[in-house]
Amino acid sequence: MPAAPDWKTEKRDLLCLLGIPVLLLLINSVWLSNKFDDADTWLYYGHFQRFYNPAPAGDGVLIDYIRTRLPYIVPGAALYWLLSDGAARVALMLLVYCCTVLPFWYVMRAHAGRQAAFAASCLLATDMFFVRTIGWQYVDGAVIALQAMTLAFITAAIRSASPRRYYMLAGFTAASMVF
Repeated sequence: MPAAPDWKTEKRDLLCLLGIPVLLLLINSVWLSNKFDDADTWLYYGHFQRFYNPAPAGDGVLIDYIRTRLPYIVPGAALYWLLSDGAARVALMLLVYCCTVLPFWYVMRAHAGRQAAFAASCLLATDMFFVRTIGWQYVDGAVIALQAMTLAFITAAIRSASPRRYYMLAGFTAASMVF
């Protein structure tokens, strides 16, 4: 079992992890855009922009498809409604990043210790494929975030004296992940 956590050290680790996407954005912001030839990412962008009108009337298949993606479309649409286009894009990326890397760090810290959790989380946060996945507006970033949150809630439940609420949250995030 890993040693008892030192809050000051953990706080520094978390601040470093939260600074990584900002640093990556300052170095090169190309990863924070949709590919021109990828219709799916533009479909989600369109639904973020026009959430109230998800599909033309009579297109039942598309409407059903969009309903299964609501756990990703609703937060994205809320951000695009509240913020400008560029700010919403960055905010959505930061939301997906935080909902992935921080739960991943929590699970790793619980099972492998603080140093291994920090190292593994830094590697995840700077992985080219992960960064690209959270940068474009496609549902796979949300699925990865929901999976990390599910594992974090299960880990919290195992470590808790009253695990029921954590199991309920894990069930909710797992169900949202499946769409």
